[in-house]
Amino acid sequence: MNRYVQAAAELEAALSADSGLVEAYYWLFVARRAMGDEAAAAKAQAALEEAVAAGRGGLSGRYWLLRLYQEAGGGEAAARTLSVMESVAWATPSDAEAQYWLGRAYYETARVDQAVQAFQRALEVCPDHGLAHFWLG
Repeated sequence: MNRYVQAAAELEAALSADSGLVEAYYWLFVARRAMGDEAAAAKAQAALEEAVAAGRGGLSGRYWLLRLYQEAGGGEAAARTLSVMESVAWATPSDAEAQYWLGRAYYETARVDQAVQAFQRALEVCPDHGLAHFWLG
């Protein structure tokens, strides 16, 4: 069985069990696109957009949406998503997770210096934030 077909089936099963797994929508988009099924990829994109609009996933959901937009060419949708992430993270400086996800977004958009600063802010709030340490490494 084609690995992308298998991956898509497993991701669909995961989303059937828990529609809050917003990262799975992104990977479903990637798998469907790799399979050459642009219509199914567009459905995965729409589902992720809908999940984020409904508030599922918080900043991590917005991060996966940003990655999807970057993968699809970036543009205005990616810029808007990053702007929302910045607004949320800047409004909640004591939220280590918000700082971490902003760092990931900056990294994804090749803003490495800003990513490092965001990861460092996450560690100021939560010195044991393993993923912030990881992304600084």
